[in-house]
Amino acid sequence: MKFKMKRFLILLICIFLFTSCTVSRTPEQKLDHHLMKLTKDSNSPSLSVLIADHGKVVYKKSFGYANVEEKIPATPSTNYRLASVTKMFTAMCIILLKEQGRLDYEAPVHTILKDFPEYGKDITVRHLLTHTSGLKDYYGEPTELIGGGFTETNQLTDHDVYEIVKRMDGTYFEPGKDFQYSDTGYTVLGQVVEAVSGTSLADFMTENIFKPLNMTQTVAYDPVHDPTIPNRALGAERRKGIYVTHDQSYSSGVLGDGGVYSSLEDLYKWDQALDNGTLISKEALNEAYHIPSHNFPSQSYTYRCGWFIFESQNDIIEQNHNGSTQGFSTYYLKQPMLGKTFIVLSNKNLDDDAYELHTLVRSLYDFKVTCYI
Repeated sequence: MKFKMKRFLILLICIFLFTSCTVSRTPEQKLDHHLMKLTKDSNSPSLSVLIADHGKVVYKKSFGYANVEEKIPATPSTNYRLASVTKMFTAMCIILLKEQGRLDYEAPVHTILKDFPEYGKDITVRHLLTHTSGLKDYYGEPTELIGGGFTETNQLTDHDVYEIVKRMDGTYFEPGKDFQYSDTGYTVLGQVVEAVSGTSLADFMTENIFKPLNMTQTVAYDPVHDPTIPNRALGAERRKGIYVTHDQSYSSGVLGDGGVYSSLEDLYKWDQALDNGTLISKEALNEAYHIPSHNFPSQSYTYRCGWFIFESQNDIIEQNHNGSTQGFSTYYLKQPMLGKTFIVLSNKNLDDDAYELHTLVRSLYDFKVTCYI
């Protein structure tokens, strides 16, 4: 009887100690635990996470492998393909040109791109920035308009996409009358940047955004002229129980809608610039974030200049964007009124993981709850 009582007391003590440890864990420890669980496979792709509060980094860690086959660990300086999070950089190129007086948001695209198709004569720069142009997707069957045959090694370029646009026969809807997310539109915006600036989109981004902000590792990917990416994460997917490299698709060579590679460390520099007005004036940024647009179908978000934006009485409560492409998933969230930022980068497609992580971070670090895009 004494022996049973002793065992019972030991069990109670263990339960108490375990419960105490669990209850007293800090937000950082809880997030560490969750990220370790998501990357527990022996050759798991990576998750890199940054959280900032009023400009101060409160969490910046990487888990898993940037290269699953060579087992190279990810770090906060690992460069990931941003996929659609790239759109905020393409939009910033347009905002910079607008502030320089070199174009106007209401300019019809055909006045800038002289060979823009007749069916798009009413499409303006603003329509492209807000996904209200109605331009059709360039993926899949439309590539046959320029011969098809594109592969992981024979990739589409931005100029190929523009050729597809010129050979299409119309839009999904009358420009400005509806909302439909459009990778095609942001690729055309890249062509607008090139026409107005007289330089390539990659060079314009680098010279006007990345260099001024000392984003030394960030790359506007150009597989034709310079495919070099330092500290590169390689996209991965699970096959027969293990992760293998699967890094590219036939559209991975397109820059304007998704081709920037960057890291937590460089994105933090970008984030600070948005908050401090060091790259462009806050007035110019505020103008861009409030250009007229249609509501996102949920009726809570609009889309402007590379961000889904949630606002109340003209105050921006939240701006966010996610990205997903072959082997990569990304998510970027800002809540300006709270001074909070959350960034997650991964070299696997992890939409479910991202949702769990997004929900956890909101609760642990006091982000305002709106909704998840």
